[in-house]
Amino acid sequence: MKTQLTKLTLITLAATLIMATSAGAVVLLDQSDYDGGAPGFLNAVAGGPPWGGTMYSYNDVTVDGTGWVITEISTYYNGTGFFESVTDGYLNIAPKTGDLPTEDPDNDMPVALTLTLVAPDTYKVTASGLNIELAVGDYWIGLTPIASGLYDGIHMASSTLIGAATPSFDAYGAPAPMWSNWNPGVDAAMLIMGLDDVVATDDVTLDGVKSLYR
Repeated sequence: MKTQLTKLTLITLAATLIMATSAGAVVLLDQSDYDGGAPGFLNAVAGGPPWGGTMYSYNDVTVDGTGWVITEISTYYNGTGFFESVTDGYLNIAPKTGDLPTEDPDNDMPVALTLTLVAPDTYKVTASGLNIELAVGDYWIGLTPIASGLYDGIHMASSTLIGAATPSFDAYGAPAPMWSNWNPGVDAAMLIMGLDDVVATDDVTLDGVKSLYR
């Protein structure tokens, strides 16, 4: 039986997280070995042509054990100093059924972002306090900043390939919006923190997760 996450479920989950605080969050996915000099991925909501563009880039993840609770997601960017104006973005989670996603990004999960300068012109962009419960399975996950007017200066850094290569969705692609692999030999740099082996009952629907952000 599938059930949607509700506010009561979230309260129960929060209590579980408090009890687990002593153990602390663990690394669920570590692709933080970013390469600042290699070609990366466009990943920003920044209007449309001719002066802007909107591109989403996802990483594939495999949730193992009995499930995850994601508390924090970080991505890494080669950008300019103007990137410091970014404060918000969108989190997308979709089931993985092949080498490319089958669903368009829907922006139903807005998140606040914090930025940390980790090297010259390289930023760690973090969405924290997420408390997203995922059942065992394969997913696409994307964290895309809202960066009006900064599209050309934001490149998600590349990382070592794990699983399928990072795909990108061009919202203004021709002849139509589409998914494609710009850099088929690498992934985007991403770090996911949280709790593992925590989902021991019913599967959690992605619509239930998204409903908490609306």
